[in-house]
Amino acid sequence: MVKAGNDILFIAECKKWKGAQVYSQAITQLLGYLNWRNRKAALLIFVTGTKVSTVLNEIPATTVKHSYYSKTPPQQSPSWFKFKFKNPQDESLTIDLSVLVFNFQ
Repeated sequence: MVKAGNDILFIAECKKWKGAQVYSQAITQLLGYLNWRNRKAALLIFVTGTKVSTVLNEIPATTVKHSYYSKTPPQQSPSWFKFKFKNPQDESLTIDLSVLVFNFQ
């Protein structure tokens, strides 16, 4: 979490890859931390024991099924995804969610 005074500027969540369902739950958990002022967040995914190519394919396929998913801007790199989500507290506001994948095989 990055704060300026009492304002939260940025929140990141770190998770080990444990499958698409746990990944989707991590998105929900992260969105739950945000309020109407928050516009940026990141989910850092650490991969061990699974082919990283499998994870890289499952992330976009799973993300678009999330209930607060809005759209997918151009991908930054093979292991850095950007998505837009509706803010659960005010669906007229959007959140930029970056998902970064780190391979620890």
